[in-house]
Amino acid sequence: MSPSVPAPSSQVAQSLAWSIREARRSDDSALLELVAGLLSYEDKLASHASRPKQSARQRLNYLRAMLRSNGGGIWVAVDSGDQPVALLLGLLNQHELDPGRPANPATGMISDLFIREDLRRRGIARALIQEAEAFFTAQGCTAVTVANLVSNPAAAQAYQAAGYEPIIEWREKSLD
Repeated sequence: MSPSVPAPSSQVAQSLAWSIREARRSDDSALLELVAGLLSYEDKLASHASRPKQSARQRLNYLRAMLRSNGGGIWVAVDSGDQPVALLLGLLNQHELDPGRPANPATGMISDLFIREDLRRRGIARALIQEAEAFFTAQGCTAVTVANLVSNPAAAQAYQAAGYEPIIEWREKSLD
């Protein structure tokens, strides 16, 4: 677990301190709220994409199934009351999802990252990414990949600031 990292001072977060830890089953209601926020945010950013609608419960169950089959973790940023305010899902060896790259057992993937809107741009994403990177390093990974929607430049900037370089751009066409 990372040490408690104070959020930068602002009117909203002057007394807010947060820390990073692994998600627990007791976090389920907060995780469902965060996943619902993630789904809503993704829908706004990719309204043109043809994806089946899923509930927050379905997505959380899907993410946990991915963890069971691939290994990895869900990390959360928690506020001073130990309530999750952000989440990151990291998976091991996910290159089989990318037909342009061979599977590499020494690779991790950041799959989902979401921070409550009122707490963005305070270093939480960077802290979650660093926690996932530490996990991947301990697992023997030599690289970490991440994908973000082209319509989400804030995510692209956060990942670039954390040292991630763009290497491939995916395209999609709806056939509906």
